[in-house]
Amino acid sequence: MHSSADGFDFSRNDRFGYVGWAFVALFGDMAPTVGKVLAPVGFEIVRVDPASGDIVEFARNHGDKAAPATKQKSRGFERPIAARFDPDGRSLYVVDFGVVRMTKDGPAPEPQTGAVWRIVKEAP
Repeated sequence: MHSSADGFDFSRNDRFGYVGWAFVALFGDMAPTVGKVLAPVGFEIVRVDPASGDIVEFARNHGDKAAPATKQKSRGFERPIAARFDPDGRSLYVVDFGVVRMTKDGPAPEPQTGAVWRIVKEAP
């Protein structure tokens, strides 16, 4: 798969939902450094049910496949690296590492491209 599961936290507030599920930041593949991939993987947040082991997509960029925003020529996640709930559990904060170009010398992060995203449940 070539995508690392990085920072995560557990939902603990019914207002956000999925109490007890883990929300995990998937950094995304590092192709071509890690070799050939069939399609981009990662670049999203998934939720994991510890009881069943089920993994469900939670938040990713719009498009047919998971991919960083720069590849999709849109705004959104580049490389989520951490996911943590605020103290009351109503907001999920996602740290996005930002743009990382793969070069012949290895990964080359681009300064000032990271972000912190706040995700809240929409009112019904």
